[in-house]
Amino acid sequence: MLVGRRTYDVAQRFPEWPYAGRNVVVFTRRGDAGIATPRTVATARPPAEVVAELRARDGGDLWLAGGGALVAAFMAAGLIDDVIVSIHPVLLGDGVPLVARGAPRMPLALVGERRFPSGLVQLAYRAER
Repeated sequence: MLVGRRTYDVAQRFPEWPYAGRNVVVFTRRGDAGIATPRTVATARPPAEVVAELRARDGGDLWLAGGGALVAAFMAAGLIDDVIVSIHPVLLGDGVPLVARGAPRMPLALVGERRFPSGLVQLAYRAER
């Protein structure tokens, strides 16, 4: 799991750690203070460096969970292959954008969808390069 510091801090407040059993890399400029979960490391390195290192290891897919500025940095570096958008049946009226302003445009092709009894819908896209 690859997350920004604010996303990590929000996840820390959940009743249950959402990334249990996964290694987590927290992108932060604040150092590793407060990074207290097992299997979690903090880094201030550029996304391209971190991804190259992780892809060189065995271990499967990398999942980017946000926030918006980190997603924009990954988009700008051409590091996103697939996007899964979860649509919850709740209108918020406000919130944190999925992608920060200024991110490059990224064309997507729909490759799948899943519907859940709760009303949640997940749309799966592949980045078109």
